[in-house]
Amino acid sequence: RKCFSPLRMGVDFAAAAVDFRRCHSNTLNVALHLLTTPLGIVSFLRVLNEHAHPQASAAVCAAYGLSLLATIPSKGVLAASLLSTAGMAVGAHAMEALCWKKAAMLVAACYFGQDVSHFVTGEKTYMGGYINQAGALGMFLLHTYYLLPLVLDSVMHTREKFFSWMLAHNYVLKRYLGQPREQANIKAMRDWVFAQNPRSDCTTHWWYDRLEGTPKQAFEELITCDDMMKMFGERFRLDAYTVQPVRAMNEIYVSSSHHDNNSDTVFYMEHIDGPWFIYPFCHLYRCMLSVSDNIKVETAFPQVPDAVTLTTGNVIGFDYDREIHVIRDHPGVVNPNPRVTLKCHYVVYPRFLKTLFGGSGLGLLSTAYNWTARNLFLNTISPKSPVWKFMAFMVLAVTKFAYLMEVSAGWENVAYALTLAGVSAYMRNPFIYVIGTSFVHYLMYIATYALRERVAFGTFKRNVIFYKTLAYFNIAYFYLTNFSVDRVSLGLIAAGYGLAISASAALGIDRTYFGVELGHYQPKWISAFPYNLGIPHPMIVGGIAGLAGLHKLEGFRAAVPYLAPAHIAFYLAHMAQEAIFDVYSAPQTAVKAN
Repeated sequence: RKCFSPLRMGVDFAAAAVDFRRCHSNTLNVALHLLTTPLGIVSFLRVLNEHAHPQASAAVCAAYGLSLLATIPSKGVLAASLLSTAGMAVGAHAMEALCWKKAAMLVAACYFGQDVSHFVTGEKTYMGGYINQAGALGMFLLHTYYLLPLVLDSVMHTREKFFSWMLAHNYVLKRYLGQPREQANIKAMRDWVFAQNPRSDCTTHWWYDRLEGTPKQAFEELITCDDMMKMFGERFRLDAYTVQPVRAMNEIYVSSSHHDNNSDTVFYMEHIDGPWFIYPFCHLYRCMLSVSDNIKVETAFPQVPDAVTLTTGNVIGFDYDREIHVIRDHPGVVNPNPRVTLKCHYVVYPRFLKTLFGGSGLGLLSTAYNWTARNLFLNTISPKSPVWKFMAFMVLAVTKFAYLMEVSAGWENVAYALTLAGVSAYMRNPFIYVIGTSFVHYLMYIATYALRERVAFGTFKRNVIFYKTLAYFNIAYFYLTNFSVDRVSLGLIAAGYGLAISASAALGIDRTYFGVELGHYQPKWISAFPYNLGIPHPMIVGGIAGLAGLHKLEGFRAAVPYLAPAHIAFYLAHMAQEAIFDVYSAPQTAVKAN
């Protein structure tokens, strides 16, 4: 069925919502509508205040809110609509300093921005379903009247859960290629490799583009086989994403019996493979397909955490530029034959990014990097001269640095923070940076607690600790630069954060950051201080007390009057979430990280 169904004047909200959802099932599309819809309405109200009456926006919002009481059957959508309407009335007055002409330009930008949103996400527009039909004007008026509640309703009906884009996703993919044709191609590759009698003292590589005949045909069929594509379909919506092989990066890889003093050692270090970690929206996947039996070597992903010993027919895919991984040997185990894997590469990108600067661009950049790295690795596998020994050392050193940055902060997080800092400096407004970095960790807490699906536990911990650190650097800056002696303030800070830190220490770092909620640990009753005091949620209570102490300082309160209250509001929201949706009220079982 098409994503739209022409509506008739007088149709009720429930029927309109069904058709609207079909055109707004993508979380990015809905998120952009949540931005453009209220901003467009607030801008329109600002223009109305200028040309009608300074209080016109309040009157319009009040009348609109009252009318919704009789037309919106869903209590949740109604409540959200009424709150949003009240917020927009306040927002219209807050925009008084904005020239009405610029406000009118914002209205137009938001209107056309919604069309851009549909183009970006590949979803048809709701208006496109009725614009050429009889009664189009009436339908447009109905669409306009219901737009805000329709957008709010669509949040709960996206194909993916709406807040999933705030999760630290587990992007590791797994599959077994067991179809007869796939197994025949795997055997053909294995037989060909063993017939070449590869060396055992160092790794051996055959590049896909230099193969001919049977091995190349078998390799090509494995790259494009059904199970490989199904593996990507389990993680990415194939109606919204393109999965495109990057054949120039593909190779046959035969591991060596040792890895001392050469660049092979890099594979036995925790590392990421590629340098394009901040390339937006797109993924370059490396898929390791085992074509020989293996009981010795394990591939591990510590940020998930997960590990797998790939043997014949097993394939595992991971983000070439972002996923930390390492291979390690099971002690006392020897493979009877060389370990042979096919390295297959794919660029995965949203369908609207078809240009050089989209998904194909990442493929080209990765191919260029892989060619450079390939030549470097070949010369450092068995380095003889001092120059190449130094280069082997540099390979390991750069790999280590890239890993340390990724594991401790995350390159994308660093890029986001630096971008905000640059924009703030350019605009000479520090609050762009402060607002953009102070509350991200709360959103991650709330989304992760709510969804708890395919979360990379290590990445989640890293992200929230990174943004929480930035948030408290912001707080510390404003407190110290406006400091004056206030014993009550200092006492509340010491008592509050002392309680919060004690609670975190009693739980341990993993349990503090949802180790139980995400299924990595069994529930455990904690009776150590401060959990023996009978204080509910001592970590949150302590944090709120500390923030109250910060807000008590007059200079801090004058400089950033809303900063501490906003933190407290997020704390209370998350505490309410934990109280209402108590995961401990149901039996807990450990969940395998996959």
